[in-house]
Amino acid sequence: QKSTFAPMYCIGVGLLVWCVGNVAFSQLAEPPVVNGYPVFDNSLWVPMLISRAATGVGEAGFVCLGPPIIDDTAPPKSKGFYLGIYFMFIFVGQAMGYVIGGVAQGTWPQWPQLKNVFLIEGIVMLPMAVLCVVTAKKFRVEGSQAEDETPFVDGVQATNSAGSASSRRRSATSYSDVEVNATREGGTLARAVSDGGRRPSSLFQDLLSLFTNGLFVTLIFGYSAYQFVMGGVAYWGPYYVQKALYMSASTSGYASGGVTLISGVFGTFAGSKLLDRMVGVEDQEPGSNRRLVAGCKVMFWGSILAWPFLLGASFSKSQGAFFICLLLGQLPLFAMYTSICVGLMEAVPESMRGTAMALSALAIHLLGDIPSQSLVGIIADSVSEGATSGPQKAKAMQVALICLGSFHIVTILLFTLSYGLSRRLAH
Repeated sequence: QKSTFAPMYCIGVGLLVWCVGNVAFSQLAEPPVVNGYPVFDNSLWVPMLISRAATGVGEAGFVCLGPPIIDDTAPPKSKGFYLGIYFMFIFVGQAMGYVIGGVAQGTWPQWPQLKNVFLIEGIVMLPMAVLCVVTAKKFRVEGSQAEDETPFVDGVQATNSAGSASSRRRSATSYSDVEVNATREGGTLARAVSDGGRRPSSLFQDLLSLFTNGLFVTLIFGYSAYQFVMGGVAYWGPYYVQKALYMSASTSGYASGGVTLISGVFGTFAGSKLLDRMVGVEDQEPGSNRRLVAGCKVMFWGSILAWPFLLGASFSKSQGAFFICLLLGQLPLFAMYTSICVGLMEAVPESMRGTAMALSALAIHLLGDIPSQSLVGIIADSVSEGATSGPQKAKAMQVALICLGSFHIVTILLFTLSYGLSRRLAH
């Protein structure tokens, strides 16, 4: 967002990188098989790592800059709803991944044919990437240096009298030594900003400002704990159903995808509409204390409502009970998603929203879904050490999932703290 390039242009270039990464991955050779297991040497591992990293780099621009663009361009009374649509399709894509993966594996059981999936999705997304580049100047993000062409006068950037109220109120947040004070002003949380007459702040100053923002840091850790649980359930849930509840691999994939699709669509839709209803039209502008507090309140209650069902899924003795508990547990978690991102954007100055979203994306992977997948596997292996029968190994996986569900208490505690901090700032 602080780049000299238009945000949509950055998104378009990122998607082009994403397309190239997928096409490159589809061209990798099939690994040799030794004793029934594929063997990866550096000639295959390094290109695979680079191509997958390219897709991550391409995705980052969309994840970081998409929400601020929607937040600035959506109708005032429906900002949460439009953000909800954006996030809803993330979960639709995840669900489609389960289904398409199962179909593709059944149709193309070998890698030379299976890799066509990556080639197809890279080609399909190419027109969308070009469209983002072509339409880059049609979308404005408040606080973006690329969009802000007003001159500096005595070290302070002049504002356009025709600009929006939120732009005038928070235009100074792109400068160094930003001090954001929670003050009461007409029922809103106004950002009292002191720029000291200096030029735009550096990345280091922005990061320092974010890391010393107590509410933002609490939200980041809460979001990471949330993703820790979600990532672990998404990765190990289908495996647990296969081994402990004796469901076939293809059926468990379809069932997991269906549950993710239903809970993702309905949960995100309901959560975004609830947020809009709680906030009201008059308090939808960035910087509203009511918007911040409402988002944190949704996180607080959503995390509490999800916990018993997450644990219930781990203790389930039948396939139906597992997926019912999983559905009821994921619905409030997905309902929180829009509120989490709104909270992250509201907790920081306007010009730092893109940086805040970038840090959150980095944190939820480094502290969330990446370690959770490994740790759940390590716990299951430790519990099953010496086990020889299938039921014993299935019991070990159940213990690991119970530990994962119990970890959700950390999410609850952090979002409870976030809710308390937001209320204190508002008052």
